[in-house]
Amino acid sequence: SSLRLDWPYSPAMELSQVHSTNMCQSLCPMPAKAADTSSGVAMHPMLKSRVAVGTQVARASSMKAMAEAGAGTLLLLVAASHRRVATRARHHVAVAASEHAGSISRRSIAIDDGEILRNLRDTRGLVNREQGAGGNCLFLSMAPQLCAADVAELPLRSVEWMDLVGSDIGEQWEAISNYDRARLLRQVAMLDESAFLADLGALATDGQQVPAKMHWRALELFKDMAEEFIPRGITEFAHDKSGSRYESRKKLYSRIRQLAKETPASKVHEYVLKHGKQYMQITGREGNWAGSSEIAALANATGRKFEAYGNNWVSQELVEMDPSGPDGSWEVLPYFTAPFVESESTNAVLRLPPVRVFQKNGGGHYQALLKMQPL
Repeated sequence: SSLRLDWPYSPAMELSQVHSTNMCQSLCPMPAKAADTSSGVAMHPMLKSRVAVGTQVARASSMKAMAEAGAGTLLLLVAASHRRVATRARHHVAVAASEHAGSISRRSIAIDDGEILRNLRDTRGLVNREQGAGGNCLFLSMAPQLCAADVAELPLRSVEWMDLVGSDIGEQWEAISNYDRARLLRQVAMLDESAFLADLGALATDGQQVPAKMHWRALELFKDMAEEFIPRGITEFAHDKSGSRYESRKKLYSRIRQLAKETPASKVHEYVLKHGKQYMQITGREGNWAGSSEIAALANATGRKFEAYGNNWVSQELVEMDPSGPDGSWEVLPYFTAPFVESESTNAVLRLPPVRVFQKNGGGHYQALLKMQPL
């Protein structure tokens, strides 16, 4: 999750359009675009050229096949890069390390942003890159990493999805600016969350057991809702209307961790169903913060794997590491990974590298995590 801060947005804070397009092409090679898409930087209302669904299926299948071919080449390059990394990851332990519960091969330690970033650079070849702020930082950080094949099948889900993204979003994606991609991704996340809440509500109405994957998403929504609502003094978890008792971010995060730990599963589901619409009305607004539940929604919508690194004080006080880095060095693990179970997705682009983001200061701002470019 990410507590919204006053980071004014400026177009100058975005990646350039060339950078954004080249990043996607390197991960996900695409067929040549039709001539009439060369000027398309408009958002979804302008993208709605209606075409036959059969044609869209054929195009999406072609994109997926090409994505698999591109991913195979990329994975070989990544493997070679990892073998060349010989520097052991460095980290300073601010608090005594403790063994991860149930696993002697993991450790949980207190570590600051600088040490996390050095570890990610040394062990994974990843660097953080600013993409913009103003409450849109999460979507701006993900936008240049998603490819046309990731979004090509969205209009096939339903008429509602086609109305949102347009029938030819796969063809238009490369021509859309990073900022407009981010705007669309926010709405994609909201539509997927709405569908999730409808499915969860149906299970509750029928008295059926909630599967583990759905409870996982419900708990992420629960925490993000608490982080959104408590400082505003709304819903039953805000004990005073001003929110002043949570003027310290650490105290707010501690309160949310306590709620997540102590609230029974059935009450978690009840809370997100009761307040889900209110939450999406707030989070769906341009410039409002977003968090792990929106990452989960985009992973579910696109079939792409997502990873979030850094401190995440709304869910944990320590950072997990395991000795899987070069020469057995300790490597920082993501605090959040989506989808819940990778094998449940049938989308070929899941085999592409994850979309990675870095959260600063334990909650407050996101940046893209990208592979270092060779000199």
